[in-house]
Amino acid sequence: MRKEKEIDILIKAATKSCAVVEKTSNVLWTTEELLDAEAAGQFQAQDSINPPDGRVEVSGPFPGCMQQSASMTDYRPVGHTEHFVIFATPASGSSCSNELSL
Repeated sequence: MRKEKEIDILIKAATKSCAVVEKTSNVLWTTEELLDAEAAGQFQAQDSINPPDGRVEVSGPFPGCMQQSASMTDYRPVGHTEHFVIFATPASGSSCSNELSL
């Protein structure tokens, strides 16, 4: 697996219209928030995109939000890093997983 900074992986995913959700908080991060995190020096460790597995506790980009539950089938996990889960979205289509080399 190719290693790069975790923040670079996340920014690339967000710019491809993927949903980037933090594992510990279940919060969906925007591209702008990820760029702010990069500027603040967060998530600088080397990481790689791991395939989705059953151990990931985040089930979607809107966990616990009943109003979004109908659209949840449109989101599918395509990978995860140490701190985030990456989901393909209706807007990203297959470009999310294809562009991220998953």
